[in-house]
Amino acid sequence: PGPSTPGPSPTPGPTENSEGGPPGGPSTPPADYTRTTGPTDRPTERRGTPCPHHAIEPYTFAPVQIGQIKEQDFTFPRRACDNVRAISLRGPDAAGFSPPTLVACPPSGPLCRFRVAFRPVQRGRLYQAVVVVPSTSGGTAVTLRLSGTAAPPVRTCPRHALPVRSLGTAEVGRSVTGVLTVPWDDCYDASGIRLDGDRAFSLTGTRCEGTACRITVTFAPATAGTRSATLVVPSDSGPAAVTLPLSAVAAPSCRRDPPVTAPEFEDAEPGRTSRAVVIVPWGWCFDATRIHLTGDADFHLGPGSTCPAKPGATCGIPVVFEPRTSGPHSTTLTVPDTTGGTAATVPLSAVARTSCKRDAPGPGHRFDDVEVNDRAKEIIGIPWDWCYDPGGISLNGSPSFTLMKGTTCPAETGATCRVRVAFAPATAGPHSATLVVRTREGGPGVSIVITGTATAPCRSPGQYGLSRERGDSPEVRPTQSQSPPCPDDEGEGEGGDEGGEPGGGRVPCKPDPDDCPDGFTTAPEEPPTSEPSGPAPKPSAPDPAPERPEAGPKPSTPDSGAPRSPKPSKTPETEKPEAEKPQAKKPDEPGEPREPVSPHPDEPSTTPSPSPASSARPRAVPTTP
Repeated sequence: PGPSTPGPSPTPGPTENSEGGPPGGPSTPPADYTRTTGPTDRPTERRGTPCPHHAIEPYTFAPVQIGQIKEQDFTFPRRACDNVRAISLRGPDAAGFSPPTLVACPPSGPLCRFRVAFRPVQRGRLYQAVVVVPSTSGGTAVTLRLSGTAAPPVRTCPRHALPVRSLGTAEVGRSVTGVLTVPWDDCYDASGIRLDGDRAFSLTGTRCEGTACRITVTFAPATAGTRSATLVVPSDSGPAAVTLPLSAVAAPSCRRDPPVTAPEFEDAEPGRTSRAVVIVPWGWCFDATRIHLTGDADFHLGPGSTCPAKPGATCGIPVVFEPRTSGPHSTTLTVPDTTGGTAATVPLSAVARTSCKRDAPGPGHRFDDVEVNDRAKEIIGIPWDWCYDPGGISLNGSPSFTLMKGTTCPAETGATCRVRVAFAPATAGPHSATLVVRTREGGPGVSIVITGTATAPCRSPGQYGLSRERGDSPEVRPTQSQSPPCPDDEGEGEGGDEGGEPGGGRVPCKPDPDDCPDGFTTAPEEPPTSEPSGPAPKPSAPDPAPERPEAGPKPSTPDSGAPRSPKPSKTPETEKPEAEKPQAKKPDEPGEPREPVSPHPDEPSTTPSPSPASSARPRAVPTTP
């Protein structure tokens, strides 16, 4: 309500007294008089009459918080009869208002202005009071009724300035999402939650209840770099109540699913392990802490991984295959990325073979009897298995046995491959060796025991043999034979069963053909000869057997000391010229060395081959002592 303004004084009527009041007396209102209408003009005072009364329109203060003060100015038309210096505040709640104070009230002015303040001290209470300006002649000249209430307490909305939260790294073209939890209060406005800053951040969900609010924020950059924004939760009165700074890094695109070659698991079998390394081109978004295998339980990650590596480099992930059963097996190696997705997958497969026979005894092999310094070759079969090493075949034992070139190993599992072994004994008696085939890992595979017996060569009584000494200049000299006597050539030696070579016996191969693996073949039947048959000694030498010399004319018997005359041939022949006739081999002069004999039957020899008409048994030419 505005202040009262003076208006024209009314003219007294027949029903009013000279003071302008009601008939029958002065117009002094009671102290509790309340005007409910607006201000009216105040009558002009008259000498000798009480001061005319003026009621200012009542005023109600707006609610005020306890401890706060609300001031208000009021005016009224002044009369000379107003005792303005005695203005006061009356009523039981006058303590809720400050005493009125004159602001301006000049003696000659038309209006007086005063000020009243409302200062409540208790909530839930209605304050009422009356401002009174007394008259100089007694009574009340001006009144103003006041009222007011204390406002309900204003609740302060809590504020929170939270530390920076990082959403991590997202590559360009992809996104990363984070759920942020902030304090919540009833004075916060959930509908006003917003993000200020880079537009790569966006709100994707809110759930506010109780004392916490869960806010989902997504970061989806379009270009590489570092980004930032601020999450704002306002109060219901408008200002920001909660602020949460956000940051994230936009990285270049990461290359996923790089080409990876699956390794092979070699020599896998039940009960044994096979190890392979998967080489992976590494990317910056790959997560080495969560590499895993899915699939067959016979695969597991092995120790010694070199991942992670620098982006663009490669690293190795060991995988161990330990099958429990034979047959095909498979698994998948998975490398996750840092966002929870998949960076690379590598399918792996392996076949577990049947168990390989290790440290197994093979079938034994026995050579036919061989004379000392003679040489025999035979083929030995090896039962092959897949884990055997064809380069790990060796002979252990007697040096009389040697491996020769040429083999059909390796072979299919379960099949038999062949090797060639030579038996060239230097001393009489039994000999043995072990043919060992090792596995690829170096252990024993299969072993075959080889045996053979060396017999002493026979010599005629009193026959001299040849002894050879090894050195840079071999010397051949005659020696007295200590070998057992040979059987009679004309008796059991010629075509007999007691070991005579002629007459369908076994003779050395010259040279060794592929179809003569053991070094000997069967000699053809000898035609009748005019030469007398008789015992012929063999050369005796401790070194490898020499080539069998060609049998020439029969030497002289030891008894006579002179050359034997050839017997007439039973079959008549045309007389040949002297140059075409076979020449008898002359004995070596004493002290002259014979031509050295080749120590190996496979090597070419300068010794002439035996003629078809001669015996297949080697002969030694005696020398004259």
